[in-house]
Amino acid sequence: MARPVRAWIQDHAEHQRASGQLARGITYSLVVCDGSVQFVLAATPGAFAPNGESAS
Repeated sequence: MARPVRAWIQDHAEHQRASGQLARGITYSLVVCDGSVQFVLAATPGAFAPNGESAS
């Protein structure tokens, strides 16, 4: 699993896509394949108060 994740780290276009989705309030997900196994990594934007604390 490390090789696909390392490739993602260097993918500027994919970082832009992730940032854009999160900024619009959309969950970002990445499918990482390792042989016959697939992992789905996801990041969901959170709501934060102006003081940086969680608003929920």
